[in-house]
Amino acid sequence: MAALSQREAYERLMLRNQVVAGLRLGLPVLGGAGLAYLVLALLFNALTQQFSFASLSIDRDQLSVAAPHLSVTGEDGSVFEASAEAAAISAGDPDRITLSAASLTRTPGDETATLTLTSPSGVLEAADQRLTLPERSVVAGSDGLRGQSGPAVGEIGTGLFRAEAIDLTFAGGATLSAASGGYDAATGRFRFSDVVVTLPDTPGRTETAP
Repeated sequence: MAALSQREAYERLMLRNQVVAGLRLGLPVLGGAGLAYLVLALLFNALTQQFSFASLSIDRDQLSVAAPHLSVTGEDGSVFEASAEAAAISAGDPDRITLSAASLTRTPGDETATLTLTSPSGVLEAADQRLTLPERSVVAGSDGLRGQSGPAVGEIGTGLFRAEAIDLTFAGGATLSAASGGYDAATGRFRFSDVVVTLPDTPGRTETAP
């Protein structure tokens, strides 16, 4: 996915600011219908990739969205997806989307094993395409990987994952513990810090990464 030029980024920011300004000024006059139109306009203009949802409802100054799903293809061909059971968007801060049962998934371009982090809650910053999972997340891979991580952040637009306090068990029985780690689509690499790896074929032995 090509990076936005400075002009494109500026035009996109100006468009977002215009929609936000319209939301704040027009809400008292337009009421619930105006809220739905303006917030959805913000979403579709700020999230220029694939965005979908099951249904929506309006309660005073809040828009509730069922099963929101955002999908972006990264520079390395991987597909990054942010989804949730439900989302809430306030008219006072339409760029900040509060998520319930949030998940962040990476599917490699060659469609090998997927990696998913699932957390009870999350916050999606629409314009920046940044998903924050502030609570402990469950980690699962389609290849049998399982584990947990601490707070995590996914820069969906750029394909950058990072998480704290990572504990993983691989399908073959090896384990990995790290103070932090993540994935960068620009380099196509996973990186970890303060790592301890335990291999199943050497009982009691550990290897610490430099």
